[in-house]
Amino acid sequence: MQETNHHLRSAFRLYGIENFSFDILKVFSQLEVAQDPSLLTNWENYYMVQFDSLNPEKGYNKLKAGDRQLVNRKGISIQQAYVERYGKEEGNKKFAAVRQKISEALSGRPKSSETKRRMSAAHRGRATWNKDKKGTYKLGPQSEEHKQKLQLARIAYWKRRKEEVV
Repeated sequence: MQETNHHLRSAFRLYGIENFSFDILKVFSQLEVAQDPSLLTNWENYYMVQFDSLNPEKGYNKLKAGDRQLVNRKGISIQQAYVERYGKEEGNKKFAAVRQKISEALSGRPKSSETKRRMSAAHRGRATWNKDKKGTYKLGPQSEEHKQKLQLARIAYWKRRKEEVV
């Protein structure tokens, strides 16, 4: 499995993969798929509705085909559900917080070349964060007492680092 579906993997371990059936529901020629790239996605969504596979009690799909949105068990995007529940402004704020937590959880994981390409395309044409900003960023004026505390902290830090190396 390219993408992890913990619910499905748990079921494989619990019931054994031999207790699952893998059936071909429809066959397409390469020409058909080349002429209509959305063909596979449309049919996959059709069968998801037919078998109610977004319902965790009946199936193991978590997302609609071709859809990278987070979808709840009713098939509604999580963002839309937050907006319906809390109102537009508050719902979008709460959803942004959820997305931030997900982003933080995934930070540091390697990104595929496809993901990197999409991120690059999404940022093309945007101004860099430091555009029109001049000079270096300094903390404003500091008291002598604060400067001494910073110096002591730096000395202690490098002393610990030196001890770790030895």
